Amino acid sequence: MSNSTEDAAREAFRGTKGDGVATTLIFGSIVFFGLLVAFIVIRKRLLHLYTGAICHSKRRLSPDLAPKGWLDWIPKTLLYSDEQMLKTHGLDAVMYILSHRTQLLITAGVAAYSFVVLLPVFSSGTNDELTVGDASKAVGLAVYTQANLKDNSLKLWAAVVGALWLTALTWFMLYRLMQKYLQYRQIVRAEPSERHYTVMVGSVSVDSEEQLYQYFDRIEPGTIQATHLAYHTPRLDKLKRALSKAVKKLAEAEEYQRRTGKSPTTRLGPFRWILIGQKVPADSHWRQQIDKYRSAISEEQNRLFEKIRSGEAVPEATRVGFVTFRDMRTAQIIAQCVVGEQAGQMVTQPAPEPHDIYWRHLHIGKVQFYIRSAFVGAAGFFLIFFWAVPVTAVQGLSNLVSLSRVSAFEFLDFINRQPVMIQTIFTDLIPALVLVGLMALLVPIIGFLSRCRGMHTKTDWEKSVFKTYYYFLVVNVFLVATLVGSVFNVLRDLLDVYSFNGVIELLAVSLPEQAPFFMNYIIVKSLSGQATNLLAFGFLFKRLFSGGYRVKEKPHDKDGLPKRFEYAENYASVLIIWTLTAVYANIAPIVLGFSLLYYTTTYLVHRYKILYFNVSSWESGGSLFLAVFHRLMVGLLISQATLAGLFGIKKFTVGTIFMLVLFAATMIYTIAMNKMYKRPVLYGYLMLRSSDSNYSKKFADSYVQPSLTPVEGPDIETGASSTGSPLQVVESVGGKLQADARTLRLQSPSQPEGDHAGEPTLKIIG
Repeated sequence: MSNSTEDAAREAFRGTKGDGVATTLIFGSIVFFGLLVAFIVIRKRLLHLYTGAICHSKRRLSPDLAPKGWLDWIPKTLLYSDEQMLKTHGLDAVMYILSHRTQLLITAGVAAYSFVVLLPVFSSGTNDELTVGDASKAVGLAVYTQANLKDNSLKLWAAVVGALWLTALTWFMLYRLMQKYLQYRQIVRAEPSERHYTVMVGSVSVDSEEQLYQYFDRIEPGTIQATHLAYHTPRLDKLKRALSKAVKKLAEAEEYQRRTGKSPTTRLGPFRWILIGQKVPADSHWRQQIDKYRSAISEEQNRLFEKIRSGEAVPEATRVGFVTFRDMRTAQIIAQCVVGEQAGQMVTQPAPEPHDIYWRHLHIGKVQFYIRSAFVGAAGFFLIFFWAVPVTAVQGLSNLVSLSRVSAFEFLDFINRQPVMIQTIFTDLIPALVLVGLMALLVPIIGFLSRCRGMHTKTDWEKSVFKTYYYFLVVNVFLVATLVGSVFNVLRDLLDVYSFNGVIELLAVSLPEQAPFFMNYIIVKSLSGQATNLLAFGFLFKRLFSGGYRVKEKPHDKDGLPKRFEYAENYASVLIIWTLTAVYANIAPIVLGFSLLYYTTTYLVHRYKILYFNVSSWESGGSLFLAVFHRLMVGLLISQATLAGLFGIKKFTVGTIFMLVLFAATMIYTIAMNKMYKRPVLYGYLMLRSSDSNYSKKFADSYVQPSLTPVEGPDIETGASSTGSPLQVVESVGGKLQADARTLRLQSPSQPEGDHAGEPTLKIIG
């Protein structure tokens, strides 16, 4: 190096990376314990807000399940068994917890080897004998990484053994997890549920429910309970949303009057949102709106019913139908059979939960779906590169001292004159906070793009969000941050090197030195991120300022409840930590300590939110886990490929060959596991199929789409919830609202109304 003083300063900065991790850890700990105390106090005061899963669950959980003490929520959360969770919260919750626990156990097992073997081996390396200022000299935390080992050192075999241990442990734990998944999946598939008696039919080639019934009755005579076609009803959907809003506003007005004794008012006109318009009593206004929307809904429904009764093709009919059978076994067989007379027609699959269906998207066919997906894919591809720009800026902030050594960035030299504490805040803490924030901003964007594809179920949308978000994190958090950070770290030295081999040697040292950056990232997500997540700032702020905290139960106010647990976002966030853990386990094993911290805090926080806080409006039956398994294997493959490349850079040819063989073996393992478990998990075993037709009668109308069901909400006279038949259609007769229990339903001849033979017909029940 040309300037020994500058080189010494550079080495001193590289040595402060450990101080940066300590600063982030101290800051995170203060925030975590401060917000934890705030959560304990607020939760005790507003218990009903933090036990939404108990108070409003569709599974009718006992209120006694909610922990009511100051700290008893911790043991109750941790000791809640998997079997009990399966019964009370469903397979989605169980598989998330099991996958999280599996990653925790794998990390703990790998950390045991790494702390006992790898850390002493790496710290005893000989690169510390290099002169001050040499770019290949490992300093600070880098002493405990592979950067401290010379090229082709025999000590690199310790990393090879570590990679083999990581791979073997991962294979074994994921095999056990898949076995448990299959076991629980079969239990769920054997439960008497509407989706287990029903088959979803795509690309329907018939024009009416009667024809759909006759089509499947020819395949399995006498086994059909009911058939339904889905209809594209945008006007009805819009009217029902408007009715729901009016019902909510009326309930808020009545609640305000009950609390204050004052009659609330509302404004009319297009500019009411800026307080311009005529003031009218809120309760009477919203009652009139409810009356108007109910009448409009009834008229629109009757218009559609008349078309269906005519027996002609209905323009609103989509190419999607639902066939409910009398026993689960028949539904299971039909779901796996080719029933279409032509390729691509009458495609059957197990039906999702009714609440899992995007009814508004069922009119979207395959061609339109593929076109939408192409545009969304192009937008996502652009977004990846667009988001790499701020991530690069974050890495520039993290390497201010290194950049200040380049003539083009000499204006950054002021950072060298700051105390170490100030330096570490700017170069370690702030970049980690910004990176976490940037990645969080991606979630609603990806969710919007995935919804634009027009998927038919929320489960498919959730899978799309999960896959896309995970790969965004891999590209931006791991690849871009690692490569850009490595280049920035030795940018001046790279400019002074004129050979490819010299560049490779510099990157061999710089790559492990990115470990502190990821330590800071993991610490921020473990402490500050999870404490904020536990307190649920957004939900708490919304409820406090909407006055909802004064009401323990508002059945009509569904928007005020905690939403379904964000499985897609949280799965992806946990798996990027798994990827970083697997990659750095044999490169910079000290990362494993912070990974254990992350898995421990998130395990507690996420278990609590799933068990007591978030209200699940639909259940996919653990359908997301197969995609999760594949991403777990992707993380392992990335770690093996990275280690193979690093061994190649360090001229350890035997190690590179060994890692490539291990990479190929992991690919074979993944393919074999997918082939072995995919079909059993998707369809289940026939021996578990129930033949009890009594349940099928209860589910005959489960797949009538919401726009054709009766309007719901409080009665406009009393404010009480309607308790009529689930098949009622509200009509306006003589200016008054009446409930006319009429609906269209195609059902088999043998029904409770009478057991008589004959051809199936389209019936009007009522």
